[in-house]
Amino acid sequence: MIAVPPEFAIMSEPPDLKPLPILNSEDLLPPVSRWATVGGLFLVGMLGIAGILSAIVKYDVTVKAAGRVHSPVHIVQSDRQGIVSSIEVAENQAVSAGDILMYLETQDSPQIRALTTQQQQHKTALQGYQQQLNAANAQIESLRQQIFKLAGRTLTGTEQDAVYSVAVALEKLESTSPVTAGQLQTQWLAALKQQDELQRQVQTESAALAAISAQLDSGGIRTPTTGTIRQLNLQGSGQLVQVGDRLAEIVSTDSLSIQAGVPVRDIGKVQLGQTVQLRVSACPYTEYGLLGGTVRAIAPDIATPANNSAGVAPYYEVTIQPQNHALGHGDRQCALKPGMDVRADIITQRETVLRSLLEKARLVVGN
Repeated sequence: MIAVPPEFAIMSEPPDLKPLPILNSEDLLPPVSRWATVGGLFLVGMLGIAGILSAIVKYDVTVKAAGRVHSPVHIVQSDRQGIVSSIEVAENQAVSAGDILMYLETQDSPQIRALTTQQQQHKTALQGYQQQLNAANAQIESLRQQIFKLAGRTLTGTEQDAVYSVAVALEKLESTSPVTAGQLQTQWLAALKQQDELQRQVQTESAALAAISAQLDSGGIRTPTTGTIRQLNLQGSGQLVQVGDRLAEIVSTDSLSIQAGVPVRDIGKVQLGQTVQLRVSACPYTEYGLLGGTVRAIAPDIATPANNSAGVAPYYEVTIQPQNHALGHGDRQCALKPGMDVRADIITQRETVLRSLLEKARLVVGN
């Protein structure tokens, strides 16, 4: 038997092999980094917050309509007959309420004769009432002095104009001489009542006399409102004017409004009193901002342009009252003028984003 060296004897023995582990597909993927985990959690959180906000935050639901700045036109008519002596305005001129439009020579007209008669009557009545008022004032002063004398009181500068001091004096006099106090109180109250009535009569007659005198002194016809002369129906001096003749047309700037056309499909959402945001094309939004307004009137029926060659769809005319007649702040303002184009956003309601999305989804599913 051949001897085998020890080292060869060890190598000849079978090795003790361990089984290899079984690998899955997940074991072949790289490990997820911490930043990826944090980013995923952040996205999930943002989606959750967005969902909550969409159910809470509300936004304005609006109906859009195109419109223009509108101003009423006032017709100036002659209230008397006469001959034009001078014309004080011209077309396209800005005027204020009460400005003289023209002067008339009406010395022989029936209206002037009637006004002259009324003026004299008011003068006579005013003089009579003034004399009666002076007498009533003198009577009141005499009664006051008599009451204070009998009551044993001394008149002071303050008490002479205070009615309550007379009442105190009468009360004191009543304790010593009730009959005299009662008679003086009756006379005192009657004198005060007469004084009050006469003062009202004097004020009424003075106002009427001032109005008639203004018409007679000026002989002019005044503008009824502030605005711009759009048309002047006067040829010049020497023109004969009759009562009721149309003298001028004034585009008022005191009562500007917005006339907007709301599509028929949206008119059911529009109601009186709703808030409106206005953008004026002539006043850029970036410089002057928005102008607030309120829905004041809604037409009862649809309107269609008379010359509808462009195929404009029927609409409802909605009147919007602007909050101001100008946009902007401070010295930088843009004034509204009749005819300016306007875009109106009528705020019909406020709803959440989630509700809006669900409503649109319902419409899509329904279709």
